[in-house]
Amino acid sequence: MRVELNKFSEAIGVGAAFMFVALWKSIELNMFIGFPLCLLIGFLVAYSLKFRN
Repeated sequence: MRVELNKFSEAIGVGAAFMFVALWKSIELNMFIGFPLCLLIGFLVAYSLKFRN
């Protein structure tokens, strides 16, 4: 399972960022702050999955 997560860490990070954007837009907040937060969350998720192994 670790090898599979390592291969798809970027895709999982993008999925996490997309879910964050959907949540941010559903509560109708400004994307001026939401977009950089989305990028940061996606990067952190992908980074943690890639280097956890």
